[in-house]
Amino acid sequence: MIKKNIKLTEFILILLFFLVIFSPAVGTLLGLKNVVSESENRNLNKIPQFNFHDQSFADYTKKLEAFLNDHFGFRNNLIELNNNIVISLFNKSPVKKVLIGKEGWLYYWNKSILENYYGMRSYNDRQIKAWIEVYEKRRLWLKERGIDFAFVIAPNKMTIYPEYLPRLINTDNHITQLKQLVTILKEKSAVKVVDLRPPLIAAKPLNQLYYKTDTHWNYYGAFEAYKYTLKEVFPGLSPMCFSTVSHMLEAGSKIDDKTGDLIHMLKGKNTRYPKFHYLEKTCAQEVDYYNIMPDHVGVKPPEKWEKGKPSRYLFVKACKNGKHRAIVFRDSFFSAVEGFFSEHFEVVVYVRKRYDPTIMEYLIEKINPDIVIEQIVERSLGQAPLDEIKFYEQDS
Repeated sequence: MIKKNIKLTEFILILLFFLVIFSPAVGTLLGLKNVVSESENRNLNKIPQFNFHDQSFADYTKKLEAFLNDHFGFRNNLIELNNNIVISLFNKSPVKKVLIGKEGWLYYWNKSILENYYGMRSYNDRQIKAWIEVYEKRRLWLKERGIDFAFVIAPNKMTIYPEYLPRLINTDNHITQLKQLVTILKEKSAVKVVDLRPPLIAAKPLNQLYYKTDTHWNYYGAFEAYKYTLKEVFPGLSPMCFSTVSHMLEAGSKIDDKTGDLIHMLKGKNTRYPKFHYLEKTCAQEVDYYNIMPDHVGVKPPEKWEKGKPSRYLFVKACKNGKHRAIVFRDSFFSAVEGFFSEHFEVVVYVRKRYDPTIMEYLIEKINPDIVIEQIVERSLGQAPLDEIKFYEQDS
């Protein structure tokens, strides 16, 4: 009886040994179709194709090693386990792009954001001149065609909520690129700059304006951005009353601690992104306007996008009660704003990219806008788009 138990124990140990040895290989084979690491929020390396003419054997082996490292069996599970242990035991972020702050607040973080926050990336004279030249040429080019221009800047989360940064981070009032650029453009150009810091800071005592576990403002913050932007670009238009949308704002601004792009970067697949919320009764509806397609304006839609279906990288909204037409170049921060903003326009085209002068003639012919708006987030204010100057030189 004892010998049988020993043999059974040995068999179980041998079985466990082979499971441990071969499970990574099985996991690797099962995971070959994966193209994205959810725990790291990046694309995985693809299997390299060896070409005797274009690369050396050393280059090939380096790429192959990167591929095998990315597709090692149960890699994502092991990364998520490691991340959870580091966060739980040390309250430290195992992800370079996420900073853990006080009271559960998370911040998007990298070297350039840190240096800018400390005032170490101020524009030099050449860069200042470039910003003024590019945006003035853009404004004048549009003005010649009877079109206004506005430049809307969404502040980083830490700009509005520095008080929840880790204690080791100095929260003194440094001169950031945003502060410098707003001052420069207002003093030395005629560009309409919509600086969203003042209205957001003023509204902080009323409601929390940014998600704790996501990069973006919530719907309370988006509503404040919408009201201020509308007032700046069309002073004669009246924004929606808070009371008429308060229920939607509250519902859209509440998320749990497993929701948000930053917590997703930290903890991976067991988390989710905030849901989009929409107004119940709207005038503005998404339309297929003059068959404007993503490839017409140089934006790449998501892989699952099909022709004839709406793309969040390019869409058009129309409201029969609106009297104005607009083109909005925007990033993800405007996603929560556009539902309110669209209610005031006969037609508004949303393009998810930076302002592109090469497609303006095409869009102007299609839409005949009264105004063109470029909205970008503060962390994208690295350098002026110098290539745009060449466009205006050629046009003249």
